[in-house]
Amino acid sequence: MADLKKPESSSNIGRELFLFLLVLYFLMLIFQQADYYFNQWGYGSVSSVWGSIIHFFVSHFKGAFFILGLIVCIGSIIGIFYSQRKFRSIVKEEQDIFGHGVRLSPKLEHEEQIIGNPKWERVVEHSNSINSADWRLAIIEADIMLDEILIEKGYHGDSLGERLKSIDKSDLLSLDNAWEAHKTRNQIAHLGADFNLSERDTKRTVSLYESVFKEFKVI
Repeated sequence: MADLKKPESSSNIGRELFLFLLVLYFLMLIFQQADYYFNQWGYGSVSSVWGSIIHFFVSHFKGAFFILGLIVCIGSIIGIFYSQRKFRSIVKEEQDIFGHGVRLSPKLEHEEQIIGNPKWERVVEHSNSINSADWRLAIIEADIMLDEILIEKGYHGDSLGERLKSIDKSDLLSLDNAWEAHKTRNQIAHLGADFNLSERDTKRTVSLYESVFKEFKVI
């Protein structure tokens, strides 16, 4: 992101205003002195002299001024068309290099990808079901999601448990939550239908996974 300019302080604005008024005051003094000397020399006022000069050039060089103005107008029109063509060329080159549309920064692209994480949405959907089988599925899917995240983050181990062991508590503040949720998943996997999983236990376990995923910034 481009750096934003700091707003000018009131002292700087006041200083610039004072300098402007001071310059304006000196210009007025110069104009008054010039007007005085022109009157002394018999040329009239400064404004009348300036008007005479303009009248002289307009009356004697009217055709030259017309041609000069015409050249300036034609040059301006050509410059406008050239600038528009150059601008389109630059835009086309940028699109060829970066692709069409506005590109997000890597951070914003990552945030755009994690909004509405479909895997997490399935977990939440299963946890809100009235079917107890879906509750087990929600925890199992959340555990798989956690394992995939740890692998992606570069944590090593032959299983999720080993990967959790390789994490330092200072690196993951919700590490205890991850362990507790993973232990519930292991009970579901090992005991099967014999494991009594209530809706309340499901909600709590899913919330533990949620705290971990939020720390990893994947939901």
